[in-house]
Amino acid sequence: MTIRISNRLLSTGESKRDTSLMKYILILLIASSSLGAQNIQRFAEIGNLKTQSGDVIYDCKVGYRTSGKLNNDSSNVIVYLTWFGGVSENLHNLLGSNKLIDTTDRYVILIDAVGNGVSTSPSHGDQRNLPGFNALTIADMVTSQYVLLSQHLGLKRIYAVMGGSMGSMQALQWMVQYPGFAEKCIAYVPTPKPSVYDLLYWNLMLNVMQSGIDYDVPAKVYMKSVNLFNSLTGRTPDYFVQHTTQEQFDTLLSRSFREPSAVFTPQNQIVQLNAMLRHDIYKHKGGKPIGDVINGNTFLIVSKQDHILHPSTSVKLSEETGCRLHLFDSDCGHLAVNCLLEETRGLIEGFLQR
Repeated sequence: MTIRISNRLLSTGESKRDTSLMKYILILLIASSSLGAQNIQRFAEIGNLKTQSGDVIYDCKVGYRTSGKLNNDSSNVIVYLTWFGGVSENLHNLLGSNKLIDTTDRYVILIDAVGNGVSTSPSHGDQRNLPGFNALTIADMVTSQYVLLSQHLGLKRIYAVMGGSMGSMQALQWMVQYPGFAEKCIAYVPTPKPSVYDLLYWNLMLNVMQSGIDYDVPAKVYMKSVNLFNSLTGRTPDYFVQHTTQEQFDTLLSRSFREPSAVFTPQNQIVQLNAMLRHDIYKHKGGKPIGDVINGNTFLIVSKQDHILHPSTSVKLSEETGCRLHLFDSDCGHLAVNCLLEETRGLIEGFLQR
């Protein structure tokens, strides 16, 4: 389903009151269409997306899903953004009264990041878009999301933007790129910019995939190393030593040798990896001190033992801006939120209700 909203100019006979009424009815219609069938993959055709590099991603489509009920003034909207390789369907599994986000009184918009195989991606085969994808940034992803929300869904402001891992990068980028659009930001296992450790980690993954492609190695073969490395770094050494049986290890090993995803292909992974390598919210603060746009309105949920996104950059951001910080000390590492879902849910709910 694709939603299109007309941006035609109003005739001189239409009053401002009529215009406001039309916009209000439009938002209600969008909400009603979502309520009729929850968890449906939708697409917005946002036209040509001009990237920061000056290149263009032509005929860009942004995938999204919705859940919950939109209130009269759109003040209960939460935008939830996908992690590296994640899709909006994954996020939908985290919604509900006993899950990460309670949708009882909220309207959650789940957005597929450009390059994830659902929104416009290299795997869709449009050769015109290769220059744009080669230079894709987290900021470009956020631009596409802004067009979706503001032009296609008619929203001028939302209550909160949130995401984990690469989703956290997008959420923090929202605060500096479109200050004031989101009242609050929740970023879990986050980073405002990659540490040197993160850069080494992502470059290793990138090198394995690019070498496999360059030397015509079957994707299933080189992706086994990538899958194993992701499994290794997702949690800590202590976690594996203390919680993994021989049978679980055998399963983990066998699952690493699986067919590559037809959605999040190696080519799509390379594009999103490069976008994360370029990520740096300090480059997009519009000349203002970072604390002017990120402060008590932002909540960082950080894992002290994260082996994928080193916690130092997030701790530093909290010290610089006074934004709220919660540190988990869990041997689950980058997956601490998964292991401590109930506690995380309470932290998020408390911040949203402040």
